[in-house]
Amino acid sequence: MQSQSIAFTYEGGDTLATEETPLDTQSTGDRKITVDGVEGLENETARIENSVVLRYGLLYGPGTWYGKDGMIYNSFKEDTVTMTDGVQSFIHIDDAVEVAIQALNFESGIYNVADDEPVKGDVWAAWYAGLLNVNLQLNIQPAETHERGASNAKFRAQGSKLIYPSWKQGMDPIK
Repeated sequence: MQSQSIAFTYEGGDTLATEETPLDTQSTGDRKITVDGVEGLENETARIENSVVLRYGLLYGPGTWYGKDGMIYNSFKEDTVTMTDGVQSFIHIDDAVEVAIQALNFESGIYNVADDEPVKGDVWAAWYAGLLNVNLQLNIQPAETHERGASNAKFRAQGSKLIYPSWKQGMDPIK
């Protein structure tokens, strides 16, 4: 059994989250609803022998928020973008599909599936604005404690390969 989850529901911290980092079960509001959904999915998956949970980073590529005409792409065409300087871990949609196939041979467990280059939001936003050749005001806010990125070390230890080991490779050019 394989379940696809997300790698941005961990509790707060100062380092990249690993699969051993607890989920943010003390969160509130919409985040709490998301965390509870992730916890339920992963608990049910774990009941099955030979199960794998893939916790994906932020998906980007064609047809996503970050792709051409996506929500994030379009927001960068406006005058101002507000972001935090929290750490983000990305994964290209093509890598997500490829890893789902590779994971058929993984040992049972939970795996953070993200590229090799977690990045602070302000650094990424400035790079992305340059890629889109837009001149806008970046309104950078302090990070929430849960915006810590995710380590892919356990996933990489399975011998997994990524098509795009860096978000810079996968986002340029925008598709």
